[in-house]
Amino acid sequence: MAKKRKQADLPDITEGARVELVSRSSITFAPYNPRRMGDFARGLLGKSLDEFGLVDLPIMNETTGHLVSGHQRLSILDEKHGFPETDYSFKCIIISVDERTEQKLNIALNNENMHGEFVVDQLRDMLVELDDGADDIASTGYTTEEIKQIIDQTAETTSTTASTPGGDDLMTHIILEVTLDEKRDIVEFFKNSTNKTNYTRREMGRLFHRIVTNGEETENAE
Repeated sequence: MAKKRKQADLPDITEGARVELVSRSSITFAPYNPRRMGDFARGLLGKSLDEFGLVDLPIMNETTGHLVSGHQRLSILDEKHGFPETDYSFKCIIISVDERTEQKLNIALNNENMHGEFVVDQLRDMLVELDDGADDIASTGYTTEEIKQIIDQTAETTSTTASTPGGDDLMTHIILEVTLDEKRDIVEFFKNSTNKTNYTRREMGRLFHRIVTNGEETENAE
């Protein structure tokens, strides 16, 4: 017997939402968009777009004509297609909301506090299976060096520090091995660097990883 179904009891700002093929010239980047991306991260995102395309569709608010989500992806496609000299089209989710709701949605969709985190052991297992030489897995957003570090270091951590608190978190093990003075140096370095570089939060995380594991304090780590 089929189970009864009911619609989720959630606010539906997507009422009337639709997917359409739109021209790039019909969409304006939101002038308030608070996100930015460094060259290294853009390179990784570009590889992901090359393999997967716009599988995560951009979102546009037809009330304002603003792009709500997808600024970095479209900026990369703009370069690839030579926009604005050459227009191009793509599928896009179109919603209709007021500008206040649009801005809150922009923040929510980009807020890393709601993105969760990897279970490192499970991530390692997936990377081991995918990294079989059949093709390039850079579209996952990890470099070859990072993949090797995750596989090698997580395996070593699991075998040597199984009883350490936070044993499922690779970064916890690494941080535990850093002295108090080193931690202070790293915090001070990040305070200074955050205001002077174009690193995104994710890139700063990568830089932190390299500082802790290699003892290198260089802004050109990527």
